[in-house]
Amino acid sequence: MINLENEKKQWFPLCVKGRYERKICDELTKRGFTVYLPLIKRRHLWSDRYKIIEEPLFSRYIFVHIDPRLKYFVLDVPGVQGFITFQGQMVHIPDFQIEYIQRMVEYPDTFEVINKIIKTGYKVRVISGPFCGMEGVVQSIKNKSRMYVTIDHIHHTLVIEVSEYDLELIKDGTS
Repeated sequence: MINLENEKKQWFPLCVKGRYERKICDELTKRGFTVYLPLIKRRHLWSDRYKIIEEPLFSRYIFVHIDPRLKYFVLDVPGVQGFITFQGQMVHIPDFQIEYIQRMVEYPDTFEVINKIIKTGYKVRVISGPFCGMEGVVQSIKNKSRMYVTIDHIHHTLVIEVSEYDLELIKDGTS
């Protein structure tokens, strides 16, 4: 048996199968690991109403507090895709950054997380709001989450201002 008493545990980001974050957290917890899945309440539009749902702050990521020598026991859990690495080494998250995330989720209206990287020239589709279903090309970016999208219809070009949250990339993201 490995003596882990002298080794310091660290937080590691773990990439998991999409929409399996809670199941994997539960399984890792059952196996005795300390895990953190930051959840945030968001308002979603259903076909006939808005509903508040709790979803992961970082889609497809959870944090596990382990001794790095135990990584194979974590990787053994179905749905776990792997640890985030840089130059072949597992990337660890300092304790203070996990504490920052924990404090941030207490005040969800004070920040936003942008999970997509959308740049000028990328082809996109509007997925919610009054322009839902329209496709276009990002013409310019106003700020971190607002951008202008050019939509060509009936030989006229419309330029709309839309939030990045209301867009999805088409194909590989290039036009």
